[in-house]
Amino acid sequence: MEVRYDRDEDILMARVSDESIDYAEEIGSMIVHFTKEGKPALFEIMDATEFLANVAAIEFLANVAVAPNQLIELETARLTLVAKPELSTITL
Repeated sequence: MEVRYDRDEDILMARVSDESIDYAEEIGSMIVHFTKEGKPALFEIMDATEFLANVAAIEFLANVAVAPNQLIELETARLTLVAKPELSTITL
C-alpha cells in the first residue's frame, strides 16, 4: 500500500491496489476509485485533517479531544486502512 499526503490541498491518498482504475465514486468527504471488477484501488480523503481528527475522536471514544492542528504537527502516525468489497475501515 502506498500512502501520500498533499499538505497544500489537505488530501490523503491511499493506493491499495496496482490494478487499473475504471471508475470512482464520491462517498462523503472521500473519493473511492474502483477497478473494473469493483474492487477499491485508491482512496482520496478530502479535508484529511478534519476527517482524521473525527476518526481519531471516535477511535478514542470521544474521551480525548484531538484538534486538527495537533494532527498537522504529527511527524509520524500509524494509519490502518482495510479495503474489502463489503466494508472499508480507516483507523488512526
